Amino acid sequence: MKKYLLVVLILISCTSFAQLTEPLPIKHPTIRADFRFYKYTGNKLWTIGYNFAIRSFIGRSTDQGDTWQIDYPSIFKPNDNINALAFPTETTGYVGGSNGVIYKTTTSGTIWTEVTDTNVYMGGINDIHFFDEQNGLVAGSNSKGFYMIRTTNGGQTWTGVTTPTTSTCYQFYFDTPLNGWITTGSGRFMRTTDGGATWTVATVTGTTSTIYSIRKADASTYFMTGTAGQVYRSTDGGVSFASVTSPANLPLYSSEFTDANNGYVFGSNGAAYRTTNGGTNWTLIPELAGEVIRGSIRIGNRILTAGYRSTMHISNDAGQTWTNPTSPYRDFWGIYKESATNYITCGDRGEIHYTTNGGGSWTRVPVRPTTQILYDVVKFGDYIYACGRNGEFHRSSNLGASWSTFYVGSNTTRHYKMYFFNETTGFMVNNDGNIYSTSDRGTTWTSRFIVPSTILYDIKFVNTQLGYTVGSGERIFKTTDGGTTWANGNMVSPPGQLLGLYMLNDTVGYVSGENGAVFRTYDGFQSVFLMTDTVALAGKLMHDVFAYDINNVYAVGQGGTFLRTINASQFGQWGQTLYGEDLIAVDGRGSQGVVVCGADGTVYFHDGILPVELTSFTAKAEKGNVTLEWITSSEVNNRGFAIERSTNGTWTEIGFVSGAGNSAVQNIYSYTDPYAPAGAVQYRLRQMDFSGTYEYSSVIEVNNSNLPDVFALEQNYPNPFNPATTFSFTLAQESNVTLSVFDIQGNKVADVINEKMQAGRYAVDFNASVLSSGVYIYKITAGTFSAVRKMTLLK
Repeated sequence: MKKYLLVVLILISCTSFAQLTEPLPIKHPTIRADFRFYKYTGNKLWTIGYNFAIRSFIGRSTDQGDTWQIDYPSIFKPNDNINALAFPTETTGYVGGSNGVIYKTTTSGTIWTEVTDTNVYMGGINDIHFFDEQNGLVAGSNSKGFYMIRTTNGGQTWTGVTTPTTSTCYQFYFDTPLNGWITTGSGRFMRTTDGGATWTVATVTGTTSTIYSIRKADASTYFMTGTAGQVYRSTDGGVSFASVTSPANLPLYSSEFTDANNGYVFGSNGAAYRTTNGGTNWTLIPELAGEVIRGSIRIGNRILTAGYRSTMHISNDAGQTWTNPTSPYRDFWGIYKESATNYITCGDRGEIHYTTNGGGSWTRVPVRPTTQILYDVVKFGDYIYACGRNGEFHRSSNLGASWSTFYVGSNTTRHYKMYFFNETTGFMVNNDGNIYSTSDRGTTWTSRFIVPSTILYDIKFVNTQLGYTVGSGERIFKTTDGGTTWANGNMVSPPGQLLGLYMLNDTVGYVSGENGAVFRTYDGFQSVFLMTDTVALAGKLMHDVFAYDINNVYAVGQGGTFLRTINASQFGQWGQTLYGEDLIAVDGRGSQGVVVCGADGTVYFHDGILPVELTSFTAKAEKGNVTLEWITSSEVNNRGFAIERSTNGTWTEIGFVSGAGNSAVQNIYSYTDPYAPAGAVQYRLRQMDFSGTYEYSSVIEVNNSNLPDVFALEQNYPNPFNPATTFSFTLAQESNVTLSVFDIQGNKVADVINEKMQAGRYAVDFNASVLSSGVYIYKITAGTFSAVRKMTLLK
């Protein structure tokens, strides 16, 4: 054990990329978040939402949702839960979320400023409506006696709006600047005819349901949706509403109508229904089943839905057909790597996703009508096989376009793993301790062997005659006659449950199990050798293991554990997941490089190649500057190094140094940070190759104690500029800092900074693409210090 710990300590202190801080390149999901809402202004479509693992996001599209730019502004806090947005113009927008938080942008979302007033409102915000850049309404839960607040000066100040409701407000709808509605709870809605200055409340007869959404179908027809599948229709211009037929007993969060007869409602569990007679009858849209749909929008004949777990659907023909441009994610349990670029994964709710370009894009082919967990999947050309709960085995012969389902065992059977020699012949093991085989693509299955009171988790074959299976109860079984008989014989069984298995040949193999354990055998399990530190990994299940040879073995498990051998006898923690999610399966057949799947629909890839060997990375603070120096001993396909800085856990790219491409000799690099903040500052390198993949170095920290002794605002550079420039300034002490841009008449056109900042030197980028040519003034205020300078924008 002492020898093993020594090896691990050496690995951690090493500064090459092959160490604990190396992030695994993520291949799925392409967007990890819950979509909540849409707004469309001019030629830009906006969406917002949040991911509890990180902060809220805002997305913008200039092609009506075909492609998205997703940003996570650093000003958004992890608990903001952005839930509402409004863009009265293409450049000016507002978003809101929990605890009354409101942010504003005047730069099309590139820069955000907080305009929250907790003295007036601290409720959970559900919707925002702005009539123009200055005048707007915000509504949500009760706070300080108000369900709604308003501003008349672009969010500089807010006042409470007195309303007759005693329920949370959900969604605005205005068909003119004066006439508007908002939905609330207890079967009520409110209406205004004076632009939100005053409101009247009305109740839908015979219901106390919460009403979530309202849409206009034509000049006199409106629809509302709510809890328990309730749909309400108005034929008198939205003055009164009455219930129509309910399509399903599920919450309906949104709706879209093309006229008084034709429309769609969306809601929980992917509920999506269509009516062609104004809500008298409804037809299920099965393509949208699955995740909760929280929002929708109609742009002409184009309809988009927004849902949980990256779910987005688009129709270009007013709802007749639907596509799924994003890849929704659920926990993935099984993965199969058919080739270097083709792999397929399966998971919760019958989800199956495959890629043919190495994860660049994914095709979703869920097994329907099942909603069961799928534990394993294999693929041979157009044939896909999947197995899971309820004794289900599924087969597709056309890449998932259609499925056939076969039941093997009982409704309590869980088929955990399959091994197929080819597209016709394979084996399958389950929680009943049963080993099944098929020779007709899974149409019929024969029970070959039953291990009483044992759960079998994995099965692997070395050839058509020799195979092994492992499971609970410290059990390993072996066949030497192609699966006809199985026996434990005198094989040694490691302690604990055995979850993963991989055999390199007749005698060399690996099993993984409880407390981080991975064992190796060189003699067909006549003896085993523990390869991992079960003290450091105590409590972690190691779900799966894969090996190319005795020097390249991978194992994955709980808490984002990704292990790779550092020699033939020992593992090291090799990779780092983004969120520490459980990793459940690993596969590397077909070519060098392993794919890994796990919780929250994650798929990671590791090519096993270290493109850059970094032998040194140091930092030195001097005269307020920090100089970084690093040395490489070799480089392969190295585009260069992005330098990233952090003082609070949020990393910002501050510079880039080009690499040597391919090099077998030592290279020395350096970078000076003239704007390093005071105190403890952390740096890391993001090494990027020419194909776009990247890896991080270890993190180094330096104490920058040589601070500026004066406040100063420097001339922007470049000047004149188009469209971007940089503002530089120094702070002698911690101050509340505002940095704003004004036109020559003194009108403020942009807020660049509005926050408390530490003493130090700073450089801030400013993009003036939304401004016209001319002379502008920029002004900084920091405590009692104030300074202004002129700059010229030339377009």
